[in-house]
Amino acid sequence: MSEDVRADGTTEFEEYADLGATTSEAMDIAETSMDRVHDLVPQETLADRFRAKAVHATGDPEFQHLVRVTGDPARAGARAVLDQRPIVTDITMVKSGITGRGHDCPVRKAIGNGADLAAETGMTRTAASVLELDREGVYESAIAVVGNAPTAALALADCIEQGTRPAVVVATPVGFVERTRPRGERRPRGRGRPVSDADDGYDLDAGPDPAAFAAAAPEPPLDEPGDEPVHAVGIGPGNTAYLTPRGERAIREADVVVGFGTVVEFVADLTDADLLTCGYRDEGETLARFAERVADGDRGTAVLMGDPNHSGYQFLGKVERAVDAPVRVVPGISSLQIAASRARTPMEDTTFVTLHKSGDLDADLRRLRADAGDRHLLVLPRPYDWMPGDIAAELLDAGGDPGATAFVCERLTHDDESITRTTLEKLAEGAGGTDPEDTPFSDLSVLVVRAD
Repeated sequence: MSEDVRADGTTEFEEYADLGATTSEAMDIAETSMDRVHDLVPQETLADRFRAKAVHATGDPEFQHLVRVTGDPARAGARAVLDQRPIVTDITMVKSGITGRGHDCPVRKAIGNGADLAAETGMTRTAASVLELDREGVYESAIAVVGNAPTAALALADCIEQGTRPAVVVATPVGFVERTRPRGERRPRGRGRPVSDADDGYDLDAGPDPAAFAAAAPEPPLDEPGDEPVHAVGIGPGNTAYLTPRGERAIREADVVVGFGTVVEFVADLTDADLLTCGYRDEGETLARFAERVADGDRGTAVLMGDPNHSGYQFLGKVERAVDAPVRVVPGISSLQIAASRARTPMEDTTFVTLHKSGDLDADLRRLRADAGDRHLLVLPRPYDWMPGDIAAELLDAGGDPGATAFVCERLTHDDESITRTTLEKLAEGAGGTDPEDTPFSDLSVLVVRAD
């Protein structure tokens, strides 16, 4: 809806079903169309509203299954519009399609910039224009819209990978084929970042989702008693007093240990193995080095926080895809178990959902919404777009009890353990934001909501 200010200074809102409907007849058609769409598309989450609009725009009910929503774009986009952040489109046609109703954001297009870069490198004009505007800082906190050019979307993705942070990205590129690059030629990156050989390394995003890959089949039996598997050890909540003896042995006897730096540092003093640490940006390269060591006969152990069976399958799947060896999971004590103990919420009466993963969270949010008020909820938040406040707001939107008791547990079992006891309503006051400074809670928090 759009906002108008009356002569007396008060505000009135104009309701509409379609921004393009400017007459009463057009509004009637739009409302009837949306009513029919809502019969086909669930309307339980904000992501569902995006899917409904996509079906309305395309006339194809199957399109709802193709839409992927990452993070919290509805709230992020609304904040950006209220803050009058610039809207940056890829081409002129898309810019022309953005009406002035409901917002006061300046609108500009990328095409027309970066002509020298396009001529020098041979890349498409739209890709060059995106990189040029990114170099000028235009996309930072902007509303980025790609409505035509696939290469513009790919260039923008590169810029984001290198640190650019638009407020929200809306991308519906046309076509399926990126410009073919000769072997060895690398896609130019935003902000003039030099590209290293590591960028052409192991591709973690190729193939199926790593978590699905890890869960696709049971662990195979070892062919021979002497076969040496790679162990994937859950180290517990970070306090080594909670590391199981079997996990400690796998770490101690390893020749090489791999894991995220924040995980490896907890067990570094327990082994003489070579330690390979990684972050999200270099995990592919690091796992490739780990796989080489295993292939050469070294005993390898991957370490994960908590229990791999609780939100650890994405990294487990990446390990399995990297190594040519059987992988054995050594379960650990999860911070989820500690949180359930602190809140006295038995697992058989609890719905557990992890949001601490990449990709679409819609199915997970549906489970939370469906069980709000009926079962205890145990949730791993995702930094920093789905933190405890955002989850509380989602539960209230689903009809959750504002007075429901909520616990935010941080640094469980450590000397600085912290447990915040509050209500769902109070917790929801901290909703919104995608940066560490937007939330009072850490990236290693656990949320518990009691059903009583």
